[in-house]
Amino acid sequence: MKKTSDKFNNCINSYLYMDILGVSINCPYWANRMENGVVTVRGFEEGKGEASTIQNEIMRLASGSKKDKPEGKLDFENITFLARKNRIGIDCSGLIFRIMEAVLEKKDMDMIFPLGIRKTNADMLTRNLYSQKIDSIKEIAVGDLIRLSSGHHAVIITHIEGETVKYVHSSSRTQISGVHTGEMVINKGSETIESQVWKEKTFRGQNWKDKYFHGEEDGVYRNKFLYTALNP
Repeated sequence: MKKTSDKFNNCINSYLYMDILGVSINCPYWANRMENGVVTVRGFEEGKGEASTIQNEIMRLASGSKKDKPEGKLDFENITFLARKNRIGIDCSGLIFRIMEAVLEKKDMDMIFPLGIRKTNADMLTRNLYSQKIDSIKEIAVGDLIRLSSGHHAVIITHIEGETVKYVHSSSRTQISGVHTGEMVINKGSETIESQVWKEKTFRGQNWKDKYFHGEEDGVYRNKFLYTALNP
């Protein structure tokens, strides 16, 4: 269990904390732009890259920027701007896929998602043959996925401590952009996930759950392979 949970946490931390020339950043957000089902603007590694690959590419760009303008300031804002300008980051499904990939064996990933990471989105992560919906807050576990925006977004639960549920995701619509953590407080008066006290805000200051939790299809979904690995 410890070995598996270490892989889970280490993968998450590799996206939360990237060292770029001594500056700590969280992995930026990037999702390919689509139009009528066709990619019109592609990002680095399609927004699905491994943490080390993304970090190395940002490092390369930051080093070049520093060399070209040695007097220039290199801080969090400048580095993340440089990454966004060059379409470098990861989307929500890419992050979850990479976390699952770190924990599960390749044969399991190939069975669950035969099309691979670049053809897997949030809807597929939460609504494939190997996932089931969890209706009660009392039954949720680390590794469960929360589906939002009618399957256009998903987060993964990382900690359950008393009445606090913590998760990680990658988004550009929240106050913290890119890969970051969020949390909710369990409301003892209700067992449904949407009725809990969600603390995260959108970049406009709205309650994130109120804005992006849509209908009965959204909710908690459990992948049996990931659940078994994290909860033996």
